[in-house]
Amino acid sequence: MNTAAFCHHVHTTRDTLRYYEQIHLLVPKRTNNRYRQYDAADQQTFQLIRQLQRAGLTLTEIKQVLSLRQQSVTPSCHDETLLFIQHKASEFYHQATFFQQLASLADQLADALEHDESLKFQQLLSHLGGTDDQTNSC
Repeated sequence: MNTAAFCHHVHTTRDTLRYYEQIHLLVPKRTNNRYRQYDAADQQTFQLIRQLQRAGLTLTEIKQVLSLRQQSVTPSCHDETLLFIQHKASEFYHQATFFQQLASLADQLADALEHDESLKFQQLLSHLGGTDDQTNSC
């Protein structure tokens, strides 16, 4: 499909697609008259990029992940790849812990409001500033 159709299909802009192409993140095939032509594989790649962005990966990190899809991990980059994956897993764990704490606090805030406990509500709000956010994800 052409660029306009692809943009509509995946809910993005031409500028985003051009930027992804510029940084070699998503490079579509070209027709004989040099128009960009996107296919199902490009759509899958785009969806993966979006999911990885939602997970907090940078475009540079996403490029690393995409390169792993296209070639196997060589012995020379095995350790680097393993460290990258372990580091991201650790970040995801810390983010999950943070959001679990935040969800629990939100439940407690809602409960305090439902029971008209303004003092408890204020105490919980002050606790909100103490929620451990080592990942700087929010």
